[in-house]
Amino acid sequence: STVDYQNALVAVGMREQEAVSQTCATCHKVHNPGTMSGEPNDVIMRITANDKLNLPAGFEASNLGLGGLCIACHNSRNGEHNDFVYDWSPASPDQQPVSFMDSGTPHGSAQGDMLMGENAFFVNVGQRAQHSYIQNACANCHMELTPPPAELSYNLSGTNHAFEANTSICQSCHGVFDGGNLPSIIEGRINDMNALFDAELLAQTRNYIADAVAVGGSLRLIDDDASCTETVMTVPGDLTSISVGRGATLEYAGATISGPVSGTDATCGLVGLVVYDSGNAPVGPMIELPLASGEYVAQALMKANWNISLVENDGSHGIHNPGFTQDVLNTTQAVLLNLP
Repeated sequence: STVDYQNALVAVGMREQEAVSQTCATCHKVHNPGTMSGEPNDVIMRITANDKLNLPAGFEASNLGLGGLCIACHNSRNGEHNDFVYDWSPASPDQQPVSFMDSGTPHGSAQGDMLMGENAFFVNVGQRAQHSYIQNACANCHMELTPPPAELSYNLSGTNHAFEANTSICQSCHGVFDGGNLPSIIEGRINDMNALFDAELLAQTRNYIADAVAVGGSLRLIDDDASCTETVMTVPGDLTSISVGRGATLEYAGATISGPVSGTDATCGLVGLVVYDSGNAPVGPMIELPLASGEYVAQALMKANWNISLVENDGSHGIHNPGFTQDVLNTTQAVLLNLP
């Protein structure tokens, strides 16, 4: 409904007047659209086959043909994210700590990152997929090889403006292979990884509480609301659930509480999950502090959450870049399973 649409925009900080839908002009040059559609055609696109793109996701993409038009929008958009940029500890203060405030999870259409093998932690980036070298890359499989639905075409001619690729087209290059069980395998792995992450996030947050209490302190969740609402956590077992994204939601001592994961506020000072010492003074944000073991566990959790979301948001279930997908999932799983 219109009301639901307006509420959805408000939830992400937008107004209806500011929302621009995707129309023909998103991809096609309005004042020079060409003269022939169908097959063949001479339509003019806003990004040409020779364009080299410096993407807001922090990497460069080239030699994608008309697929460059797709990747211009379908990328994570929030700058470069890998271990070369976010390899932070007090020993390397020139690097940045990963924070849900500045990283969160990748933008929901991160297909370009996966196709080009970029913006993941714990792996070597730049693992460009073989599929990216197909002529016109994305446009080839999603628009040219996959036939259009009847309601969007005349006698099934022209290109597929529904954009969903049919896995039967894999046989154009791979013989009888149509993707097989790869999508179901990756979907299952994503579900398993989400469950593993949730379990480790809960266990490790309890460890932060225990470490703080051992030296007379506490872990607190401080909201950035008008009252700077503060929940003091001193019993690890009383934390029964925690979920994170752009914010944190916890079940502690039977109550549901929420707030930022980290950050600062002009009124409240440090907000989010903050470790306090025995003198009732803040030590720092949990995401920037090690456990007593010396491990920067919260940083590993931030990176793992990004990686899992990257693969999930790609939506191809590994088909865009099978090797990179498996690499990201395997290394992330190993990190989570080996936390102290």
